[in-house]
Amino acid sequence: MVQLINDDYEEFISLGTGLRGEEERLIRLGKPLGQLNEEVRGVRDMLLEQQIVVQGKLDQRAALREEKVSADRSARQRRMEVEELS
Repeated sequence: MVQLINDDYEEFISLGTGLRGEEERLIRLGKPLGQLNEEVRGVRDMLLEQQIVVQGKLDQRAALREEKVSADRSARQRRMEVEELS
C-alpha cells in the first residue's frame, strides 16, 4: 500500500514539474489567438452583411414573381371577359 501511495505521489510531483512554464506559453498563445478571433469575427460580420444583401435580392425576386403571376391572371381574366362579350 505504501509503495502504491509513493508511486502515485511521484507521478503527481512529475506532473507538476512538467507543467512549469506552461503558463507563460499559454499567455504567449493568447495574443495570436486573440488576433485570429478578431479576424474570424470580421469575416463573420462581412458574411452576415452579404447574407442580408442576398436575402434582400431574393425577396425582390419573389415580389416580382408574385407581380408577374398577378398580372398574368389579370390579363387572362380580361381576355376571358372580352371573349364573353364577343
